[in-house]
Amino acid sequence: MKHTNTLRASVLAAVAAGAMALAMSPALAATAVTGTTAPVVEAWAPTWPTTTTELLNGGVTGSGGLDTTAWFQYGTTTAYGSTTANQDAGTGTAQVGISDDAINLLPGTTYHFRMDAKNSVGTTNGKDGTFKTTAAPVVTTSKPAVEAWAASWPSDNGALLNGGVTPNGLATTAHFQYGPTTAYGSVTADQSIPAGTAQVGISDNAVGLQSGTVYHFRTVAVNSKGTTNGADGTFTTTGTTPPVYTLPAGGTKIGTNGTNGWVVFTFDDGPYTGTPYLLKELAALGLHAYFFDVGQQIQAFPSYMQAEVAAGDVIGNHTYDHQSLTEATPPLTSAQITAEFTQDNQIITSLGAPAPTLWRAPYGETSPAVNAIADGLGMTGVYSSGNGVVDSGDWVTDANGNPDASAATITANVESGMALYGNGTKLGIDLEFHDGNNIQQTINALPAIVKYLNAHDITASMTLPSFTKYN
Repeated sequence: MKHTNTLRASVLAAVAAGAMALAMSPALAATAVTGTTAPVVEAWAPTWPTTTTELLNGGVTGSGGLDTTAWFQYGTTTAYGSTTANQDAGTGTAQVGISDDAINLLPGTTYHFRMDAKNSVGTTNGKDGTFKTTAAPVVTTSKPAVEAWAASWPSDNGALLNGGVTPNGLATTAHFQYGPTTAYGSVTADQSIPAGTAQVGISDNAVGLQSGTVYHFRTVAVNSKGTTNGADGTFTTTGTTPPVYTLPAGGTKIGTNGTNGWVVFTFDDGPYTGTPYLLKELAALGLHAYFFDVGQQIQAFPSYMQAEVAAGDVIGNHTYDHQSLTEATPPLTSAQITAEFTQDNQIITSLGAPAPTLWRAPYGETSPAVNAIADGLGMTGVYSSGNGVVDSGDWVTDANGNPDASAATITANVESGMALYGNGTKLGIDLEFHDGNNIQQTINALPAIVKYLNAHDITASMTLPSFTKYN
């Protein structure tokens, strides 16, 4: 019995000693718990396919105690070529899920991929897998389709034009045409519409319109397959309907003798609703004229400006929108002043008229800086008053802004102005009129003015005297 107890005590002591030795040896302890193999990888099916991306997925099983990283390779062959960023898979022995995006892919294309992982023991390359990106939608391209929408927000001098454009798979530009007839004549700026198949709404402003007037408009769209003109639509501006014009009876043509000098007829601010009647009366009296036209007015009545040119008259620049070039609030910049001139010139030349070489300042308001800009554009200024210019006063209005100059008053203003210059005395004189909402009275005054000129042996010319101009 005693022997048995002694043997048992010896065995227990030996086990205890071995355990202590193991606890006291770090090298032996590490060898017992640290992994000795490269990680194991398992490819999972890719998810979330699109035409250009795919989410790659897989699992990594590490070898205990060793830092493990994992990543994906992908490409159109088993050479791959593209690699995702390394991801930390930890130091444990449980499987860890890893995902990352394959990007910049081609639509409808088969790609190879695999998952790789490494630790300090080695690198494991997973099995090759494949996926196919979503095919790009098949788009049948054709010239654009357009849909007419109603114009909105009409005012006395403008309206917002609207329309729908379907680009039919190709990059497209679109704009509106508008005018008092189906010949239109005015055009808005082009708007760019990306390639696609959905309808896109466009809007732009029709400007420089006359009150109480019916206007036509349509949407026009263009791509590489062709041009589509939309259906005609109409809208009516607010305000009073333009008057019906008449031509005065009788009248004698201007004489050609001119022994006492000459005059030059000039008309500012047009074209206007009465311009065709003005041109008829000038022709009846044997007169030609300079027309200092406003860009927005030309846009409203493009055919009227073309009629001025066809009649043998000359178009001058009167800026794009007739705002003061020196008294605007806030003041106009040099670039804005330049644009006032160039926009007007572009509209004039786009309709077939020569580029203007003369300009007249709205309200007669100018400055050396403004004059220098115009001079740089090849245009010489013409005075609005004094310096050999007789202002007919046909623009005068009453307290309510309504025309207040009768034909008799206009004639009297011209005669008194002529008298100040000695009724010619072999000098040229600029007779300044306005093509606006009082044009009927100006038309009515012209026969009496011509009669006065004939009585004083003064003829009409298209030669503006140098003293009526400035640089």
